[in-house]
Amino acid sequence: MKNFFMALAMVAIVATSCSKDDAPKNDTSALQKSVKFSLANVVSTRSFDAMVGDGANIKLNDCQIFFVGGDGALYTAKTIDGTSDAQQYFATAPQSDTVLDFHFLPAAVQKVVVVGNYGSELSPANLNAIKAVATEASTQQDDENLLVYGEATLEPVSNVQDHGNTYEAKVSVLPLVSRIEIGGFVCEFSETPLYDQVDITMMALNNYYTNATIGGTRSNFLSTAITSSSAYPFFNDTTAPAYSKDEIANVSLTPTANSADFDTEAYLVYHTFTGDIPQLVVRITGIKDGSASPLYLATSAFYDGATKIENFEAGKVYRMKFNGENRFAFDDTDLNQPEKCVNVTIETADWVIVNVTPEF
Repeated sequence: MKNFFMALAMVAIVATSCSKDDAPKNDTSALQKSVKFSLANVVSTRSFDAMVGDGANIKLNDCQIFFVGGDGALYTAKTIDGTSDAQQYFATAPQSDTVLDFHFLPAAVQKVVVVGNYGSELSPANLNAIKAVATEASTQQDDENLLVYGEATLEPVSNVQDHGNTYEAKVSVLPLVSRIEIGGFVCEFSETPLYDQVDITMMALNNYYTNATIGGTRSNFLSTAITSSSAYPFFNDTTAPAYSKDEIANVSLTPTANSADFDTEAYLVYHTFTGDIPQLVVRITGIKDGSASPLYLATSAFYDGATKIENFEAGKVYRMKFNGENRFAFDDTDLNQPEKCVNVTIETADWVIVNVTPEF
């Protein structure tokens, strides 16, 4: 009998120790991580000459991938056999449909950061050093070589049959700048026209920063208060960056031919670091009864439909819009008002980033 009760006690102890509540948990928080990386917003195309989607194309040439801990520390992944460091800098950026696998990353890694089109491999000490990388607007005017940046938090992958600690990171990269496009001009003349002819002779950018970092710190703000006394000195300022002004030839608007459009390749384009609203200033010559008058217009606000735009966003294209056409629109009466300011309607589109697959 004594042996029988001892056996019952042993069964109770075993049953208690194996209950569901006390079963070992599958805790992977301290395990090394594997990451499946892909570019989320990059489009593959066989030819960069064709426009993709609604925006002008940004060409993604090279990219570098960084694995970042919660404290901003950077970590290096390993190859699948764990014997060597994985490739994280790509002189030719991976295609948009490519998923790259990285292994043996520390548990501290929380997100992935991508820098593209820097042109060479970076060796930063931490995330703050990446965000401190500086660039100038003069180097950010070419669609095919714009610095891009993106980051994404690791998300667990539940359907991978391995050690149970696999994550994915789908990173969207964006340029540091927004894009302004002017495809032409249109003047709405009064019933009794104030001018026989209006000649557009220059477009200039005002209220913009010339320098910025990847992290968004901007510097060297160039701004001129445009008035009747300052407008033409502003146009004639030879110290302004070359990319900020465009001389315009052969754009003459009349009451019977009141619009002019550029070829797509000849659009007036300005890339500006995002944040404050830039200003466009137009140099104009008004002709009445054979007499020429120096005139100008300056934008006071931009509207997307009825909504006033409060700031320009990275990765957005801002196109002038008038009756469905990409045109900078104004009335001849605008030219006679004291402040000569004009509100401009624009259309906003996403700026498309493309991979280029070499053709042979």
